[in-house]
Amino acid sequence: MSANLQQEPIKQWLNKLARALESLPGDDSREILAEAKEHINERVGKGISPMEVLTGFGSAEAYAQGFVDEYLLIRARSSRKTVPMLRTVIRFAGRSVVAGFGLICVTISGFFALWCLVCIAVKIFRPDLVGLWLDLPLSAQHRYVHSQRDFIPLSFGHDHIVFGFQNPPPQFPEHLGMWIYPCLVGIAFLSHFALRASLLAAVKRIQLPAGFKPSLKVLPRA
Repeated sequence: MSANLQQEPIKQWLNKLARALESLPGDDSREILAEAKEHINERVGKGISPMEVLTGFGSAEAYAQGFVDEYLLIRARSSRKTVPMLRTVIRFAGRSVVAGFGLICVTISGFFALWCLVCIAVKIFRPDLVGLWLDLPLSAQHRYVHSQRDFIPLSFGHDHIVFGFQNPPPQFPEHLGMWIYPCLVGIAFLSHFALRASLLAAVKRIQLPAGFKPSLKVLPRA
């Protein structure tokens, strides 16, 4: 077999590795590629066939995954920005219990934040559909019956207390009026805080696979 034919599988593998490392900074990806090429050529020089050497390395995508995971984790921890942290948690969610639990907490917190924003928007255009309704006295006999399914309610008991979006609105008095806005903003802020705290806790505790040797010596750019 000619030298060119022997080198062709190596070139193809290295090209796939380069594509799999595109999300890394250029210096880091070039360093990883150079080290991989050096190790491959070193083993080929010892008389091992290129196909056998590449089989030992595994697929280029699997080889690159650890480096990409490391980069995303370092970037998320250093930047502490919501989007990089969220992307990292989503990437690890299927492989890490910590990331999976963090994603559940983020989903719940994000739902409440979005729910508040929807309620605020509805309140602006249909103020009668958002509020805090109290059917006093709270121990009285149930009087309100739903005419259709609730969409996004937060209700307790037998409809004596209804808070948030309700369509149709209850027949008993609404008590907050315009004060519903600061209440919803406060809940949205607390939800955002919980979302950020969940992401921070998750990215701090996510671990790379055992035995993985760190490769990135410089913190990646945000």
